[in-house]
Amino acid sequence: MSKLNLKSTSVAYLVLGFICVYNLMPFMWMLSTSLKTLQESYAIPPTLWPRDLTLSAYSKVLVYGNFPLYFANSTIVALSTALFSTFIGLLAGYGFSRFFFKGKALLMGIILSSQMLPGVLLVGPYFKMLSAVGLYDTRTGLIIAFTTITLPFSTWMLKG
Repeated sequence: MSKLNLKSTSVAYLVLGFICVYNLMPFMWMLSTSLKTLQESYAIPPTLWPRDLTLSAYSKVLVYGNFPLYFANSTIVALSTALFSTFIGLLAGYGFSRFFFKGKALLMGIILSSQMLPGVLLVGPYFKMLSAVGLYDTRTGLIIAFTTITLPFSTWMLKG
């Protein structure tokens, strides 16, 4: 390796290292703050590493919060959404890749362009539809909403 190539590679790795550290700092701060006491979290000047290591924040979440319920809800919704989205997307993708029908390109264009809509645009219609059928504030309603949001991407990816 030439000296110029070694120098430019070293500079590139140094810059990438700084970028990685810069991007990881919020996570390091979050972790260190979760291991501090409440007084140390609000101390001026702030410290990166805790002086007194404590797990009290985690124990409070597990003992006084509904963490097991929240974790179960998140797991059920995420796994159900992934399962339904993959299954329906697999069927749709197979149909798009194997069968030829009129308007196939237009329909795939609509599916692709639906990914360009911001998610906030769909909040109102989802609220009205889920409220009308009695699925507002239920896991089933959340699974349906998330599945419809992820379905165009699944169809596009599984079409091949």
